[in-house]
Amino acid sequence: MIGDRARSCRLALATGLFACLISCSAQPTPEEQKDTGRARPSALVLRVDLETIFPSAESPTPTTAMLRRRTPASDADGIRERVQSLAVPYFCVPSSCTDGLRDLRSGEDFISPVPTRDESEILASAGSVERAVKIEHAGESFVSVYVGTTTYSGGAHAINTLDCRTFDRRTGRAIALSDLRSEVDSRRIVDRGRAKSASHAARTGDPTYRVESNGFLYDEQHDKLVLCAVPPQPLAGSVLLLSTDD
Repeated sequence: MIGDRARSCRLALATGLFACLISCSAQPTPEEQKDTGRARPSALVLRVDLETIFPSAESPTPTTAMLRRRTPASDADGIRERVQSLAVPYFCVPSSCTDGLRDLRSGEDFISPVPTRDESEILASAGSVERAVKIEHAGESFVSVYVGTTTYSGGAHAINTLDCRTFDRRTGRAIALSDLRSEVDSRRIVDRGRAKSASHAARTGDPTYRVESNGFLYDEQHDKLVLCAVPPQPLAGSVLLLSTDD
């Protein structure tokens, strides 16, 4: 029933979470409604974390780092992943491995693999940085990615983050919903997403994830959007995926 469908979606992560989220957001059957005593929400909500999007080997020792140390790719050409005419280049040093996002048609880096100023400051103070990029959708004009980081600069815990970004390949800049939809529709999408996030929090007891107009994945081929809501600190390193297909 509903639980089995949701579990099947999670098992399909490796072959495309976005498509699974859209397909699983279909209306429930009468039998499903009867089992729960109420109609299921029309859009499926999924919480995913760094360890789901960027799986890695279990740490031999207890750790709060969700994105663990990665090694350079075996092909040694500085590229971790290629999807059509896009690539994920990387820059690795002993205490850091940082991914970027490159358009192979233009040679432009939408995300530089070189550590940012903030990341460089962490490394300069004997900390560590891991930044991973995963291409979720590659279209002719737009590309959507997950970006995850784990940093450690002293203290008891690592800092984990996960977010979604969509870039316009024609300009190289990250875009907002208003670049794809009208201002009115963009506000409506954000407002609905915030309502869904609040409803999820009420049902699960989780903190309310924050919905912003620049956090989403875009399937250009099918003109589909999924919002990526970011969490407060207690659930850092995860995002709440909210279908807008309703």
